[in-house]
Amino acid sequence: MYPRSVFNHISPILAKIFDIQRIVIFKKNVNSSVLDGSLEFFEEWCDTDIPSRYDNHQELKTLNLQDIYKDFEQTLARRKLFIIDKKNKVMRSDGVKQFYNESDIKSFMVIPIFSNDDFWGTVALHDIKKERDFEESGLSLTATMIGYHLSSYIQNFEMKQVLSKVKENDHAQKMFSLGKLASSIAHEINNPIFIIGGFASRLENLVQDNKLKLDDVKMCSMHIQQNCQKVTNIIEGLRLMSRRADREELEVIDVNIIIKRLLDISKEGLQFEGIKLETEFFADELLVECKPGELSQVVSNLINNASDSLCELDLEDKVISVKTYSHNNKSIIEFSDNGPRPNDEVLDSMMEPFFSTKSSSKGTGLGLSICKEIIDRYDGNIFIDRDVQNVKFVIELPLVEFSDF
Repeated sequence: MYPRSVFNHISPILAKIFDIQRIVIFKKNVNSSVLDGSLEFFEEWCDTDIPSRYDNHQELKTLNLQDIYKDFEQTLARRKLFIIDKKNKVMRSDGVKQFYNESDIKSFMVIPIFSNDDFWGTVALHDIKKERDFEESGLSLTATMIGYHLSSYIQNFEMKQVLSKVKENDHAQKMFSLGKLASSIAHEINNPIFIIGGFASRLENLVQDNKLKLDDVKMCSMHIQQNCQKVTNIIEGLRLMSRRADREELEVIDVNIIIKRLLDISKEGLQFEGIKLETEFFADELLVECKPGELSQVVSNLINNASDSLCELDLEDKVISVKTYSHNNKSIIEFSDNGPRPNDEVLDSMMEPFFSTKSSSKGTGLGLSICKEIIDRYDGNIFIDRDVQNVKFVIELPLVEFSDF
């Protein structure tokens, strides 16, 4: 339930508990800090015979924290109640004095609301009819407890909003990646199919013209088979990427196979962007335990990041390099491009969730943090090589030895 609805629901209950006639909610301006910003009118509840204090008074709907700083800093900012009643009449700030003296309020108690240690706003309880002693009646303790409960509700509500936003952003990023992948697949599959169709037509024409020779058949057959294999590799790469990632069992697979099949899907799109792809694969198998679909997603994310970065640069030659090798019983995968290396501050933050150097339309900053999470699950490591002038990501995964079985 949205906070405004909650306040409307509980206000009559609070009015009965505290025997007050007006309740006013102020919320901190989201663009302001605690001490130099403002409180903005959020909601008001009045008993049936009590007039609204804010309906026709726009000037009252914004309360600058500097104007009430002396009172605010001593009470609300420290999670304490701010009370003006029969015993407590000390008002240190001119803003509070003006607010109180020009009103119909006889006594009031202001409850601070916090969310994740950040000041959220206030709930003010106004008694219009009589002066009160909130502390003697025990109501100040009740108000403090209500403040804790409201703070907890606001915190949970805002956390749910954040999680919902994360899911929306994650879905948007998946849709963006899916669209980019679909475009690459279309290019990759259309090319070999076009070639297959061309050689099939050539064979048909040679037959019709009675000019078919054995060498022609061998040559056309060879090209058709080669391009059929390309399509097969693309489909196998898609199968690896779409394989369910929630299976409990890890699979033993050669990382070279995963990378080659993923690059078969990506290389046409890279060529279209004017990016040269350089590869250097380890001659022997690099067997690791992983979920092929997840590892394919990591490879795809790193390639897409490098491509997006290079496309924004004015370089005569744009190059992405992929290299695999073995070192200290680990499979090493290096992804690099010839773009400039970011500064250390950016490098320190690149693996953090929501950090992104891309525009909001191209990413949410979740990709690299998810890559790290996946690699960590395989007892591996992913990091940025700071000893080179360009951008280089390095993945280390434990090699599977026969003694492991």
